[in-house]
Amino acid sequence: MANLTTPRQPLIPDRETPSPQPVEQPSSGPNPVFLPTPKRRGRPSTSGRSKRRKADDTEPTQEEIAAESRLMQQKFAEAAAEKAAEDLKKAEKQAEEARRIRIYASLEALKNAGCTSTYQFFEDFFASTDREISRQASRLMNDHGTDFLDLMHAKRPDIVERWALKTTLPIIAAEGRSLSDLLRPDSTQTYTSRLKTWSLERMIAEATVAAPNLCELLMLMGMTSEVGRQDNKLVLVTVLCMLAQSQNERANEFQEIMGTYFLACSTPRRQFDVLAHAGLTVSYSKAINDLKGLSAEGLARLRRMVQEKACMIVWDNLNIAFKVSEQRHNSKDSFENGTTGTLILLYGVLRGELELELLEPRITRKPVIDFEPVDTLPSAEQI
Repeated sequence: MANLTTPRQPLIPDRETPSPQPVEQPSSGPNPVFLPTPKRRGRPSTSGRSKRRKADDTEPTQEEIAAESRLMQQKFAEAAAEKAAEDLKKAEKQAEEARRIRIYASLEALKNAGCTSTYQFFEDFFASTDREISRQASRLMNDHGTDFLDLMHAKRPDIVERWALKTTLPIIAAEGRSLSDLLRPDSTQTYTSRLKTWSLERMIAEATVAAPNLCELLMLMGMTSEVGRQDNKLVLVTVLCMLAQSQNERANEFQEIMGTYFLACSTPRRQFDVLAHAGLTVSYSKAINDLKGLSAEGLARLRRMVQEKACMIVWDNLNIAFKVSEQRHNSKDSFENGTTGTLILLYGVLRGELELELLEPRITRKPVIDFEPVDTLPSAEQI
């Protein structure tokens, strides 16, 4: 076969290329051949070649080596992580398959044993009266009871939460009743002794024992963090006392103490009514009655002390200025004058041992004013 060759394309000279010059050929042929002469646009630069040659000859720096090493380590780590993830996924798949086989085998065994459902097995297991089976059920609940509840909550949280509320609410209600009985004032104790022995710290300790779940619930709701200088425990015991009083109006030991305090602070009656409706204190009339009872208890105590021991009384005048923020017809500033008496017990002195001669003689006398009743009436000229 003949060799197939592609005919050579004729050279098309560039417009800027000068016309070819004839070149003499040897005497091999009669016709001359013209070869195009390329145009020289400038002397070719050899600086780039020298720079590349120098760059190729230069060794890499330490930073470049370290960067390349880190890149290789990163690639190796990514490859190892991908392989570990694939292995883990494969192991999980195998474990799930083994679990599925085990569950089906267990269900088949229960079915062969006569159990119509899984619930029937658990019901028979926990309700069994056999001593050994009951012991195993108790051990199972002690070791994995919370784990069972967690698994059920993860599967169906709505059902478990409804069950938890249904079980917890009666417990909270019972603790509320116990708290109401605790905060009910003792009828055999005087109001004076209750004022002396009453303290919020004691109430917090007793409430924690009487209603532990309710106290823990309120602490989780409102005592997550400290708020400034506010004592969260005082807020807790106040809320507990208000809840107890809302359930039983006679559980008002805290409200009685607060009513006496508000009276001592000259709290207006309107504010008393608002605080009483909120459950923070008793009504204004109840606070006045408590104050009168406190005065009667103090008077009875003074009488017993006078009957038992020798004593002396010190009298003094008392001036009290009552001021109001805005004076009105039925609310004005007043200045009250009174006389106070202080009873001082004389310990070590028997009754009747002190003689009247020990008293200092009086150096003043009552002023005598000579006037008639007529002098107190206006005269005819004045009328």
